[in-house]
Amino acid sequence: MLSVITITTTTTANAYKFDQATYTGSVNRGELMKALDLSAAELRTLDTSQLEFVWATTTTLTWQCQTQDGIVDERVREHRSIQAQVINFEVNTNPQGQITSIDLTGQSNKQYGVDEGDSQLHCSEPLVLVEGSDETVTSDPYLAVRDRTQPGAWVPV
Repeated sequence: MLSVITITTTTTANAYKFDQATYTGSVNRGELMKALDLSAAELRTLDTSQLEFVWATTTTLTWQCQTQDGIVDERVREHRSIQAQVINFEVNTNPQGQITSIDLTGQSNKQYGVDEGDSQLHCSEPLVLVEGSDETVTSDPYLAVRDRTQPGAWVPV
């Protein structure tokens, strides 16, 4: 039996809808403005061909190191791995050409795998791994967007 998961988020002013099984849904104008931190004037000049939507999960691995004498180093090491499926989209506009919403129209054939942070479970000599200190946390999947003309990673919608 195939189970379908539909994730709908709602805030007081805005909402996006996303069906994880089909990678379809919609993002309204307010959510897009909020995610990209845009004013209405900035939204009017946004080059939507430079937008990229993804359905992503982030896995974070943390661990600690210690000296040979068992003195734990205060710095917690962290390694993040982001897996993202790019989503196709279409822009909806009003008669004046202003963006009203984005339709998410299914997954593209492009995916990302991004690793950042310290090398996994690595402690520089003379430090060694604190046994049992490693912890892995995987986020719930989330919808994110980025403007490829701006520096930085994807931001949650």
